[in-house]
Amino acid sequence: MQFDLGFNYRNTSFEQSINSFANVTSTFELSLLIRGQIENKFKWDIGINRNYQNSNYATNTVHFLNTNLEYNLSKKVKIKCNGFNLLNLNNSKIIKTNLDTAFFTETITQVMPGYVLVGLNYSF
Repeated sequence: MQFDLGFNYRNTSFEQSINSFANVTSTFELSLLIRGQIENKFKWDIGINRNYQNSNYATNTVHFLNTNLEYNLSKKVKIKCNGFNLLNLNNSKIIKTNLDTAFFTETITQVMPGYVLVGLNYSF
């Protein structure tokens, strides 16, 4: 079994003297990924991600839960199951701010709602 723990923090200040405009945008992300394998039959990974965004205009917290499972029935046949965004079935927006020397732009992007995909893989 393996695990990966990650933390990302970004604090951006934007000031424009012509319009007397100032803004501070904060984003932090905490993630945990656990993966494992049982012999050569079963592989799995589960990832949990908490993303907090605050642009002083909009605030958003997103909790992602992603999973991948793979079971080998034989050398040629596999059963796969993938899950994405399983905790945010109704809240799937991500705030993004763009800064340059003249402008401050904020966009809110909708990501695909949660899903579970199950399939059978056969290779010749």
